[in-house]
Amino acid sequence: MSEVWICFLGVTPQAIYNTIWAAVSKNMCKPVKFHFIASKEAIKHRSTIEKKVKAICQEFLNITPEIKFHIVDEQDLEEIFKVPREIARQEKEKGNNAVIDVTPGRKYMSIASLLAALDCDAEKILYLHLKDPSYQGKDYPLIPYPLQELRDLKNEFGR
Repeated sequence: MSEVWICFLGVTPQAIYNTIWAAVSKNMCKPVKFHFIASKEAIKHRSTIEKKVKAICQEFLNITPEIKFHIVDEQDLEEIFKVPREIARQEKEKGNNAVIDVTPGRKYMSIASLLAALDCDAEKILYLHLKDPSYQGKDYPLIPYPLQELRDLKNEFGR
C-alpha cells in the first residue's frame, strides 16, 4: 500500500510544501503520489510547488514522486466538495492510503478536504498550525520550530 497526499493549493506555495516538508522530515508519512487541487488563480504556483515537492521527496524519501494537478472552478462549491472525495475514493480503490492536508486553501476548501478525509477513512488528516502569522510565506526551516506545530487531527481527535 502506498501513501497518497491530497490537498488544495492555497494563496502561497509555502502553505502547500511546508506541511509536506514537516511531515516527511518527521517521518510521519511517506507519500509517493501527490494530488493538488487548484483554482485557476492558484495554479500559477505549479512549477514552484513541483520543484519543492520533488526536492523534499528526494532529500527525505529518496524518491521522485508522481505529482498531479486538478483544476477546479473556485466558485463552484459542488465541484470543490466533489473533487477531493473522488480522488480519495479512487486512490482507496487502488489500495492506497490517503493523507489529507487541510492546511492550505480557503475555509470551504479545508472543509471539503476534511469531509473527503472522513468519507474515505484517510490514514491521516494533517494540519500545520502556524502560531505566528508573521511567518506566513516563509519556508518551513526558517520558521522557529516552537511557532509551528504539525498535527494529525484524525489520530489526535479521532472520530
